[in-house]
Amino acid sequence: MIAKNFHKKDLNVIINGYLDESAWEELVKQVELTHKILLLPRADIAKLRDEQRHENFRMGREAVDEHYEHFSTVPFYKDFVKIDSSNHNIERTVKQVTGLLA
Repeated sequence: MIAKNFHKKDLNVIINGYLDESAWEELVKQVELTHKILLLPRADIAKLRDEQRHENFRMGREAVDEHYEHFSTVPFYKDFVKIDSSNHNIERTVKQVTGLLA
């Protein structure tokens, strides 16, 4: 509903984070999605990044593997543009995403 309200005001909405399939299904009932982008670094890089997080925010190797498998294989994500951000810094990722949005 928040995304819908922003859309009504002619504002662009970027959803950053994890949504499960049922949440996506509800979202597309409310707003028209123009771009679907998935940042998907290699599993080994995702594990390394997770290990570097503060301990309160770590997912753990098993959860990282589960998420990677999910985003790599579930048919729901087949029409997302997948960006392998394994070798990206923040600036490079932002540049690639904004290039897709242009």
